[in-house]
Amino acid sequence: MARGYAAITQERWFSSGAPVGYNHAHIEGAVDAESTKAAGRIVDVEVRANEDGSLSLWGLVRWTSEASARIRSGEFDGFSIEAIPRGEARSKKTGEPLGEWALIGGTLTNEPFVPGMSAVAASETRKTTRTEMHLITLLARPLALRDSATEAEVLSAVQALIDKCAQVDALTESLSTAHEDRDSLREERNGLREWKRERMLDRACADGRISAAERDRYLNAVEKLGEDEANYTYFEGRIPTKEHGSSGNDAPRNADNVPLDLESEVRAEAKRLSEEDGVDPAAAYARAMTTVLSDPTKLAAYEAASTNS
Repeated sequence: MARGYAAITQERWFSSGAPVGYNHAHIEGAVDAESTKAAGRIVDVEVRANEDGSLSLWGLVRWTSEASARIRSGEFDGFSIEAIPRGEARSKKTGEPLGEWALIGGTLTNEPFVPGMSAVAASETRKTTRTEMHLITLLARPLALRDSATEAEVLSAVQALIDKCAQVDALTESLSTAHEDRDSLREERNGLREWKRERMLDRACADGRISAAERDRYLNAVEKLGEDEANYTYFEGRIPTKEHGSSGNDAPRNADNVPLDLESEVRAEAKRLSEEDGVDPAAAYARAMTTVLSDPTKLAAYEAASTNS
């Protein structure tokens, strides 16, 4: 019969499983919808060995809500099959003999034909079967209680667990709210930090400390050295502005727009490198320029002169 049901399933005799009814109503001749409605559908079957060496056919049934309620209330606890014998069962696709019993349905009944069967169950899991183990015994061990715990003790432990779960839910909600508030404050803080940084750069430009092209360099100096130390190099009035007028950076410049005092220093260093170290004049000038501009104050004056050119 298990092999036959596999063949039936493969041929899709039933779109969602063989129907299970009530008290063989259809076989008894009933045709009205109420009497012949399905209590469930046989989803799958399997063969299991019994302790005495015999075999039993077990079925997995997807019950309707009405059938589940009637089973759980004890209205029905027996089951009978409805099947076509091997000699009469034929394939619906080929018309050839099926070669197996064809399980075409079942029925809930309180008078099953086969004795000794387990009571039908409307459980939530595939493997659940009815046993005589008391619910209190089942709950005692997971709740860390002794097996002999009274019903009152178990119920008290269950209620305590429910209360703890409620507290966890409340704490989880509070934590979620705190995280949202934290993220909002972090975003607000970052926005304020960005605003203050832009205002600082605007003020440095207005004070003539930097040009617009030097904002990133000045910001880097502030972040690494602090604003006071950065302002020592980028002094107020270093860059001419409308508010501050001309600054010391308006000193005479040569053709390359280098202030003449820096140019003199560079040429003197280049001459020394050429005469004392034998460096090529062009290379000596480049090395001298690097040496002189290694001084931050002189570098700032040179960059200011280049920006104003």
